[in-house]
Amino acid sequence: MSLETAVISVITLLLGGAISWLITARFNRIMKPRWFYELTPLFRGGVSEWSGLKTHYNGDEVQNLSSVLFAFWNDGKAPIREEDIAAKLCLSAKNGGHIYDAELLCATAEVI
Repeated sequence: MSLETAVISVITLLLGGAISWLITARFNRIMKPRWFYELTPLFRGGVSEWSGLKTHYNGDEVQNLSSVLFAFWNDGKAPIREEDIAAKLCLSAKNGGHIYDAELLCATAEVI
């Protein structure tokens, strides 16, 4: 084997390894959906009066009230597409609870 053939073989080997690494890195992107919530009780157990202020909803006195912050994000490198989501996000209250208000505070990207 000549020196020229050996050099071409080494260059081809290095190029092939680099291309293989790039393709593997590109297609091995993963999605890492994450979530967090923070519950802040405002009042509980029928204490719904603050200095003469009473809290009512649709005419009924509110006995327990909490504020909840939910955060959802993708901690991975691959985008989470709409078809990757099995069901739409649904927030509900159990045991006769009510959701009085909800709002989207921040969205950094639309669903792809």
